[in-house]
Amino acid sequence: MSRFRFIPAPLIMAMAVALAFAPVVHAQVISAATPSIEIRIAAQPLAQALDALARQSRLDLMVQPSLVAGKTAPAVTGRMTPRDALERLLAGSGLAAEIEGTAVTVRPRGPGQAAEQTMAPVTVSAAPMVSATTEGSGAYTTRAVTIGKGEQALKDIPQSVSVVTRQLLDEQNLTTVYDTLASTTGMTIQQSPQGGKYIYARGFDLTTVQYDGVPLNRGMYGRASNFSAGTAIYDRVEVLRGAAGLLQGAGNPGGAVNLVRKRPLADNATTVTAKAGSWDSYGLQLDASRVLNDAGTLRGRVVADYEDKHSFIDYVERRSPTLFATLEYDLSPQTQVNVALSSEQVKGLPFLNGLPRYSNARDLDLPRSTFLGAKWNRQDNANRGAYLDLSHHFNDDWTLKVSSAYVKEKNDMKYAGSGLAINPLTNRGALRASTTVAENELSGIDANITGKFDALGRQHEVVFGVNHARATARTVYGVSSNYHTFDINNFSADFPEPTDAFINSNLREARVGKSRETGA
Repeated sequence: MSRFRFIPAPLIMAMAVALAFAPVVHAQVISAATPSIEIRIAAQPLAQALDALARQSRLDLMVQPSLVAGKTAPAVTGRMTPRDALERLLAGSGLAAEIEGTAVTVRPRGPGQAAEQTMAPVTVSAAPMVSATTEGSGAYTTRAVTIGKGEQALKDIPQSVSVVTRQLLDEQNLTTVYDTLASTTGMTIQQSPQGGKYIYARGFDLTTVQYDGVPLNRGMYGRASNFSAGTAIYDRVEVLRGAAGLLQGAGNPGGAVNLVRKRPLADNATTVTAKAGSWDSYGLQLDASRVLNDAGTLRGRVVADYEDKHSFIDYVERRSPTLFATLEYDLSPQTQVNVALSSEQVKGLPFLNGLPRYSNARDLDLPRSTFLGAKWNRQDNANRGAYLDLSHHFNDDWTLKVSSAYVKEKNDMKYAGSGLAINPLTNRGALRASTTVAENELSGIDANITGKFDALGRQHEVVFGVNHARATARTVYGVSSNYHTFDINNFSADFPEPTDAFINSNLREARVGKSRETGA
């Protein structure tokens, strides 16, 4: 029978003698080979815990009451050897156990005597990062980018790279591509007189923008940039500063920008976001992702976003509805195809020319809310996109990817804005009336194989690829200078709207630009 005894100190020697002459009995011998048993001991005083262990493991335990008085033992539960259970109960108590056969004597731990402890099994699980996707990570950067061919670790790119993650887009309320780039190191944004903005990287005009790695030429505008796009449909914006010819072909050496679309999620998820801000700015966004079959191989996602923004400048407003839908299908565990459609629109009353100064360069000291335009100013920009990509993983080292993008933009603007400095003697100035009708069509395809191999004691990476891109821009631009004169101290935005024919009769430009680029 197992038993637990408290023994006065003088009796320890007598007990040892008695044990030496005790008859031989069949007993459990504790050794490294002792099989594990089920132990269930709750957290409690150490004396009671040792008693429970003696009963559950059929041991003879001997200990002085003073050694365990006031000490507690942790809970010990699970399948383990009696030796392991005993060491866990005595951990941190300053006591050690001497084991011989079934007899266990508990004594104070000697100087330099290390505790023999075996930790409970620890299981660590985590979802591996298998892509450069930032959504849901809560991170302000990512381990890799796709601005080149394939996925590359940031540490392997010998140039300056910034990644504006989904977390940053949301926290900083970066709702347009221009806002995003303006917040990025090394990038400069300048207003265009046709509604869009010019993008500069390290002082160089950046005329190419990538869509999921497919470079499209945005330098084919008839007169000035009218590109406008929101960020609701993107997972991240990747920005590389420096020469990028190998990544996207001809262009200035300022850098490259890659807009990376959102993809369907592996699990069902729905997000509804309401937005409100200064100057009567409101917005609502619905983002829903669904798994569409039992096998989980077909997934879909829809993003609907609407913003209605006014401004600190009188009359100025902007409405931008966005729709985005994408489907993704796993043809096999190694092959995946994705298709997406997008529609973005910007409507509103713009104010593009800004405020003039006196002809002697003196400031007019006007309130920041001053609007020097017409109530009939209007802007209607529309972007429509279609995207398709196919990726196949031959193994862990080699991947084939084929991506294509098609974007069509339409721009219809008519507005009045300041065209002359103010005469300091008469306080009079003049507005010019302008009209722009433009259509841009961009398309591109990129196919590449990326892989790595070991040779000469090192690992090497290799890329084989071809790409082709086309761009066509058609623009009709008209302007009538000095259309409306005004007194700066008594300005009214309510004056007659001219016809397009009247504006074009003063100055009309009709331009068509085309580009075609093929690379290998």
